[in-house]
Amino acid sequence: TAIWEETGNNVVSPKMAEPVKASPPTTFLLGCVKCASTSLFDMLLEREPRLCNGAALDAEPEFFNKEKHFFDYHADIESAMAGFPDYTEHFSSCPPESLAIDGTPNYFCDSHVPSIMHDVYANNGFD
Repeated sequence: TAIWEETGNNVVSPKMAEPVKASPPTTFLLGCVKCASTSLFDMLLEREPRLCNGAALDAEPEFFNKEKHFFDYHADIESAMAGFPDYTEHFSSCPPESLAIDGTPNYFCDSHVPSIMHDVYANNGFD
């Protein structure tokens, strides 16, 4: 289990170069294109009040409210580690007791995603 220190609105991991802006998601909805993942995502949010999907950031398209596309856009661990604090900013509106969820179906289809996701979380203190 990671030991996190809260400093104002930031959460700091001892292994990170800079603090994350919020706790990262611990729930992921994986799928493929046109397999009803959006319908399932909407149903889960409606029925499970603890789920929080975060929000798109200022310059991002509206579909980033569901699909953050972080791990499929970063093909190597270095760029993913550098961008991780910005990724977590999507979830800064989620209450601390919530279960943050990223509903990017492409994570299922890109072969590099599982290892990048594992390494980023492990390097930031998540087991």
